[in-house]
Amino acid sequence: MALVLITPPAGDVVSLASAKAACRVEHDEDDAYIAGLVAAAVGWLDRALRPQTWELRLDAFPCGWDGRASGRTDVIDLPLPPLIGVTAVQYRDPSGALQTLAPASWRASGIGALGGGALRPAPGWSWPAAEPGPEAAIVRFEAGHPDVGGSTTVPAPIQQAVRLLAAHWYERREASTAETLAEAPFAVRALLAGYRTWRP
Repeated sequence: MALVLITPPAGDVVSLASAKAACRVEHDEDDAYIAGLVAAAVGWLDRALRPQTWELRLDAFPCGWDGRASGRTDVIDLPLPPLIGVTAVQYRDPSGALQTLAPASWRASGIGALGGGALRPAPGWSWPAAEPGPEAAIVRFEAGHPDVGGSTTVPAPIQQAVRLLAAHWYERREASTAETLAEAPFAVRALLAGYRTWRP
């Protein structure tokens, strides 16, 4: 399985000015550094914040039975919530030719949900036979908090968490190691408590 960014997000999750205010910085010498910390804080989250397009490339469609009440394991979990929508589902047929599934043959669920979305065959359908191997099935989807009226809909607690995390790292730049960069202050974790797809 591979996750490939097709169209990166445009625009900032938080402004440089608000990030500098969180860092208590009034000069311009560290602007690039602070912008980098904001980008790192956004990347620390296992979420899509601004709208972006990704491809989930699978070695095969899921299928089979798992012994639970539903018995179905043909669901494809889509990472990086919130899901805006699935735009295409493709696969390589047994001859190796790339085919596109009709939208009527699949259903996306969890659009806009905090925990992420999923893709499954529509009622009466099943995933087709695909040539086994890398990129046997490709799901293109859009994720992120859509802009409305020119303004971002990234929740305010997430924006504040990004600012606080950037400020936390700014204050501790001399001790920045892989371990300290993975740490987050309690306030950041509290702000993100309702958005539980971030890394521990």
